[in-house]
Amino acid sequence: MAVTRRKSTMTTRMRNGAHEGVDTVADSLDSLRDRASDYMDQGRERANELVETFEYTIHERPLMALLVAGAIGFVLGCFITRR
Repeated sequence: MAVTRRKSTMTTRMRNGAHEGVDTVADSLDSLRDRASDYMDQGRERANELVETFEYTIHERPLMALLVAGAIGFVLGCFITRR
């Protein structure tokens, strides 16, 4: 009987430890998901700010925007055609 009780107690301890481990992992994943969501929101806000800045610059200085776009296209074209 004593051996059966020890096995039962040990099994219960192992089961409780496993449940605690699963709970800890689940909490860590929830925390990681929340932080990732926050970073995505911050990145989205930053991207929107950049779009607004580009739009403002293009409206204020359209000739400069065309020249910069042409220069970028020229450089990219040089890299693509160069093998």
